[in-house]
Amino acid sequence: MKEIAKKFLDKGCLVVQEATIPSIPEDWYDPNLEKIPEAFVSRNWTNVIRKWKEPDLIVLKDDRMISVIEVLGTAEDYRVLAAKVAKINRFLMPRQTIVFDPIHFVDRYLEEKRRRKLGKILGFQPRTYKQVDKHYQKMLRKKHNLKFTFWFEEDLNP
Repeated sequence: MKEIAKKFLDKGCLVVQEATIPSIPEDWYDPNLEKIPEAFVSRNWTNVIRKWKEPDLIVLKDDRMISVIEVLGTAEDYRVLAAKVAKINRFLMPRQTIVFDPIHFVDRYLEEKRRRKLGKILGFQPRTYKQVDKHYQKMLRKKHNLKFTFWFEEDLNP
């Protein structure tokens, strides 16, 4: 989180970490998100997204919100990601929603068996989790009108 915040602090922005946002209703939930095909399902995912209302970082410049950043946890499925992005975009309306996914750590666990399983769901066998992220980003934009940008470790380098 420090590296992400530093990228904005260096540009003269104010960064707020894990602030509870009262304008995000606790029980808001889009049931269409249940239709997102998953290779991995987070435990108790509907409860997680119903209660969630604390984005990881909020970036302000000149007293205006410019970005909201959510760090994708390794135990979160893409339905959780979609629900968080939907809440951010609908209730906070930042100029940019960024999802940071530290994939280089988990890429080493993308073995052949896992690739085949993902291949059945995605329609292709990914070689990296970045390919999986990009696939879901396109699908969520097209089917659910969810606009966000993925950042990976290399996006933190100047």
